[in-house]
Amino acid sequence: MEGDGGEEKGLSKFELLSYYEGEIHFQHTMLNARLTTYVQSQSFLVGAFAISTNNNSPAWSPAFSLWLPAILCFLGIVTSILAYPGISVASDFIDRWRGKVFKLQDEDPSEQDVYLFTKIGSDLDAKRLADVEAKFNRMHNLSLIFARRAPFVFGFAWVIFMAVLIVLRVHVA
Repeated sequence: MEGDGGEEKGLSKFELLSYYEGEIHFQHTMLNARLTTYVQSQSFLVGAFAISTNNNSPAWSPAFSLWLPAILCFLGIVTSILAYPGISVASDFIDRWRGKVFKLQDEDPSEQDVYLFTKIGSDLDAKRLADVEAKFNRMHNLSLIFARRAPFVFGFAWVIFMAVLIVLRVHVA
């Protein structure tokens, strides 16, 4: 059932909608897994960074206190850069499958909008149906803001941490 519809021709509208919903669910699962892994890695790095910057033990050399936080900042920036494509692709696939759902709905306007009717469970007139569809689109876009922006936010935070670290080390020295 991959491709852009060649294998999907023999399916009913409801079967296609079910298939598309399954693909959307799968992509949400992938996005969730990627985002969870990314946030966990950032959590570990932030914890290690905080501990390493607060290390005043005479048993450790001053080089340890100087270089480890910088290395952790660099790793935070690199993981943010590496995580972004996977998170972005998953959210783009979700948009693509949602586009297929709405395209399928627009193909035959004489039929009831099975997708939205099954989602909200009631009969709606065309204007109210358009309002509900617009609301779903806004909610969908809002629900993906954190996922799409998290690598930028964490990456920017690591750049700030690195700058503060450099300023403090230069000021203290």
